[in-house]
Amino acid sequence: MRSDLGRDAEGFKVRVLGSEYGAGRGSLWARPRGPSGRGLVPLGGSFPEGDPISATRSPEPVPATSRAALGISLVLNAPVLAGVAFLALFAALQPADDLGLGVALAFATFVPLLLVVGLAVSRVLPDVFATTLDSRRWAFVGATAAYVAGWAVLVAVRTPGTIAYLMLAYGVNTLVFLALSVRWKPSVHASGVTGPATWLTLVLGPPALAFFLLLIPVAWARLRLRAHTPTELVVGAALAVGLTWLQFELFVRGHPAL
Repeated sequence: MRSDLGRDAEGFKVRVLGSEYGAGRGSLWARPRGPSGRGLVPLGGSFPEGDPISATRSPEPVPATSRAALGISLVLNAPVLAGVAFLALFAALQPADDLGLGVALAFATFVPLLLVVGLAVSRVLPDVFATTLDSRRWAFVGATAAYVAGWAVLVAVRTPGTIAYLMLAYGVNTLVFLALSVRWKPSVHASGVTGPATWLTLVLGPPALAFFLLLIPVAWARLRLRAHTPTELVVGAALAVGLTWLQFELFVRGHPAL
């Protein structure tokens, strides 16, 4: 039985001892809170007809594969991979620019992560993955603002365009995903791999193609958690490649002096 991972309007959701449990279309999911909270977890079981509440009080154990998928989703998320991309660019192009690197990590990684965690804690988001369609817009708006502000600061501290414009590309890509999320849910996790992988390959050459390999565990994890359909993963990955390549051509190749 499929779990719709919180994006199904049908079913129910209750809180038991600080943790949330629910069901949609006959499947169970859980969102533990407190010290052991790990986000929204599909439990994979079905609830008895007419007695959903009792089922949520004794959920089935979470499979090891679901725990692994959850761990991959937490570690290989877009802000973390953005930090890796900027670290690689500064190491290759500006190894002594500690100020620029600090700015890049602050606006591309730490601000988006703190934003999402803060929204999840305040329950504006259902969880740190913003799994519901209508909740994604809040995370996207905040992230877009962070990326654009980060680009402006990088320009102000005279960071080369091959680095600074990646921050702007993150802002543009996020804005496009915000527009699409009115009705659809392309994968941000997939785009978080292929976007920076495309930029790194264009700047650093073929060795950076290895970054694309991270799409394999990320795609498996998002499918295992049923957070996305295969189509959403493909579209998220392909859209990030196309948008990032286009912006590299416009911003970097079109302004070689920057």
